[in-house]
Amino acid sequence: KKATVYPGMDADLTAAGAAYTGLPLSIDGNIITGEALGAAIPFALAIARELAGADAAARVKKAIVYQ
Repeated sequence: KKATVYPGMDADLTAAGAAYTGLPLSIDGNIITGEALGAAIPFALAIARELAGADAAARVKKAIVYQ
């Protein structure tokens, strides 16, 4: 699987068999990973999109005034 992780922890990620993307957010199938606190909102919106659909995620994004 492709994934991201907190900077400096990528060796542990690759040792576990994942391909480190270095991106703030990575989605591979049903696996969603975020880099750090700075990726919290995109991470949460990705989870909302997976669990409740794109329309629900868009409503949340609009409600929190996230660009």
